[in-house]
Amino acid sequence: RTAFAATGLALAGETATQVERSLDGWAANWKAEQAASCAATRIHGTQSAPMLDRRTVCLGQQRSEVAALVDVFAGADADVLTRAGDALRELPELGKCSIAALDAQAAPAVDLGDREAIEAGYASLGQARVALNVGRTGDATALAWRARTVGGALEHVPLALEARAVLARVAILRGELEAGLELLREVVIAAHQARLFDLAAGLRVELARAAAGRLADPRLERWSIDEAQLALERLARPDDLRVVRLLTARGRFAAQDGDLDAALAAHREAHALAEGRLDDRAQVALLRVGIGTALYGLGKLKEAR
Repeated sequence: RTAFAATGLALAGETATQVERSLDGWAANWKAEQAASCAATRIHGTQSAPMLDRRTVCLGQQRSEVAALVDVFAGADADVLTRAGDALRELPELGKCSIAALDAQAAPAVDLGDREAIEAGYASLGQARVALNVGRTGDATALAWRARTVGGALEHVPLALEARAVLARVAILRGELEAGLELLREVVIAAHQARLFDLAAGLRVELARAAAGRLADPRLERWSIDEAQLALERLARPDDLRVVRLLTARGRFAAQDGDLDAALAAHREAHALAEGRLDDRAQVALLRVGIGTALYGLGKLKEAR
């Protein structure tokens, strides 16, 4: 809050409140997940010790990412403040550390002595994502390479692949669309080969979002969206908010393809899913803008207004 106030921007107080609410909510949910996992093994006997260890490692990695985000906020400048909402959308999804999610993944071997180094790698990864979201592509590149190096040295495939995905996003942000999309595609294939299906699904959503309305071939754009949807459906996680991102991409693609009815339907569905579940009110508002734009294109001016 002090760092935000020091920027002198009018929205500093309101943004600090939003950030505090989001971080406190995430932290409370994180503690509940860790406590429930411990109790399931140590008290109720409904979860194996190896699964407790896997979930603890997973949650520890997520905590390291969020700690990195807090550090960036604590040293915020005007750019960080104005793009805080984008950074909050990178908060790790705790569902990725559930039994169902981990059962769907090939478990990388993690030696006890390597755990601290891997968590440090995830902290670098979290810093890279925040840097990317506030437009610091140079910092994002250096931090992502650091995380990729740690993942490669310790043969921790998920960390290395997620770092490569950040590098792909850097390329896309810099306008190197073809190179960035090709790198994302390579990472998706590698994630599938490593049986990291949750990661692969998330990367397919990123690929679809980056491609929608930006390639010269509508068929490829539609295929990337459909493949991402199938990947999410295979995970069978109805509360997965990545569906909202994918629906937004589908709406943008439909609008550029001239199918405004389909665009309107996609934006409305995305908004319905996000309302009450997505903490970022600005993002929910942007989904309403998508609805209004589609209505305007359909000539329904009163509704659009």
